[in-house]
Amino acid sequence: MTTITDLCHAYTMYSKEYKKSYRSDCSKFNKYIIPQLGDMKIAEVTRNDLQHYINGLTHLQRATRNRHIAIIKALFTFAKEQEYIEKSPAAGMRAYKEPAS
Repeated sequence: MTTITDLCHAYTMYSKEYKKSYRSDCSKFNKYIIPQLGDMKIAEVTRNDLQHYINGLTHLQRATRNRHIAIIKALFTFAKEQEYIEKSPAAGMRAYKEPAS
């Protein structure tokens, strides 16, 4: 069974070709997501696990937490497209309201 770490590496290889935010994604994976969620099996990850991770990022601004939500959603969408999972636990996660600039 595939772990979050394995999925992050596979997604990184994919995103390297298609995303301008590749370096930012790698940073989030290596600094936050893999250390906190990396050993979890992707088929066993729940929405509560992901929400707990996001809720733990209180030291970050809302906009940054929203970037974490976006990358998690993209990661699990990729997992679904690659048929690692049938349903994304990140589907429907809502972003924080950001202050107007």
